[in-house]
Amino acid sequence: SLLRFLDHLSIKEHDEAKKECSWRESCCSILQKKWHFHDPAKFRLALKTAVGMFFGSLFVSVPYLNDIATPFAAWPGLTIASVSLANTGSSFRKASERLYGTLFAAGYALLVSNFFPGSEFYGVKLPAVTVFTFAAIYLQDQEHAYTYLYAAFSCGAMLFGGDSNDFQVSGLIPKRIELIFAGVVIFSFVELLLFPRSSRALVEQQAIQVFEAIQNFANQAVTSVDLIKFHVESKRLKRADHSFEEDQDRFGLEALAESHRALKTLHETLTKELGGAVGEPNFGCGLQLDVSKFQSLSLHAHKAEMQALLILKSLEGLAACCSSESDCIRMDRWPEKYAKFLRDVSYMATFTCEKLLAIYPDGQLRPQNGNNAVQAVIAASSFRQFHDVRLRILSEWSNTVYAEAIGGSESVDMVSVITISIATMHVLDFCREVQLVGKSAEEIAHNFPPAH
Repeated sequence: SLLRFLDHLSIKEHDEAKKECSWRESCCSILQKKWHFHDPAKFRLALKTAVGMFFGSLFVSVPYLNDIATPFAAWPGLTIASVSLANTGSSFRKASERLYGTLFAAGYALLVSNFFPGSEFYGVKLPAVTVFTFAAIYLQDQEHAYTYLYAAFSCGAMLFGGDSNDFQVSGLIPKRIELIFAGVVIFSFVELLLFPRSSRALVEQQAIQVFEAIQNFANQAVTSVDLIKFHVESKRLKRADHSFEEDQDRFGLEALAESHRALKTLHETLTKELGGAVGEPNFGCGLQLDVSKFQSLSLHAHKAEMQALLILKSLEGLAACCSSESDCIRMDRWPEKYAKFLRDVSYMATFTCEKLLAIYPDGQLRPQNGNNAVQAVIAASSFRQFHDVRLRILSEWSNTVYAEAIGGSESVDMVSVITISIATMHVLDFCREVQLVGKSAEEIAHNFPPAH
């Protein structure tokens, strides 16, 4: 019995220690949590919603406004809380759909109340609400789903909302429209003046930054392949390569991977903000955003990013092969050729991107002071020269393969030929997608106003 007691005591002490350890781990996990105020977008959303609700609550706390809104003083605040979203375009779109849904339901409710007057006509209200709800849900489309859903909800609220306070339908409906409109106006004031954030401006800015990221990636790829070529030449000449011995990133592949991640992040942000930019109002102060053209630019930027990833993997494979003594001797000619291919791409990317950036001094793809449609189209059309780069690379690659096979070599290493062929294909595809990104920018510039 004594042994059992000691075993029970040891088990109990172990459980208590385990509970204490788990409690400490949970506390540490809470302290190490990434709080929302570290995310500017979430912090802005929470702050602007709170400020909007403060202004909406004035209809409850200020006697003059409360007399106007009674007994529905909460409606402005509810409207603000409902339409406040992360970006301006999506918020305004939801606000407009809320107003449209309210007007649709109001027209139907007024029609029903006028055809069947009286304070109590439940035998008519219930079938009327049922028919309207069925029609609204059945006819809703994906693009304007909130309009139909809110109309279905508002119809019942308008026909039955005044029963608890003896409010007639004909008086409730104008009051509801008035207070919902007041909530939209307050939200617009907070969104546009107190916390301005333009998804459209971000899309136009990131469209230019995509070209800068492409240029940086091409330049870094040249740096990496030059380091590989230098390593191969050092091996071939039996020269000690002491500068790379203790460097883990001796070929600059980490920097190349970082430039690829920057390009990927830009594309993802551009795609995310494009949806909000569609519904953002411009109040007649600028050109309407050409959504299809920017979507095309985003699509080809994504494809260029995928080809950039394949180029990165190709360089990693080439670096692994050249790190081996036998593979390094076998492939001593190919790093030099591959470096020439990427150097042509880098030169053209630098030339075209700098020409494009000179037309947009503020870094946004839009009409600006000092540029017009002709200048913008000419700058963007320079990306068509990537077609010539692709032809030169293809010609150089075919000549090199022909010289390797026919030009006197005793044995042709098909592994190296296939390896460099796949790597060259990725470069050609990268050039094609960059050319198409430039074509999208050219099509966007076609909509710019002509010079006066």
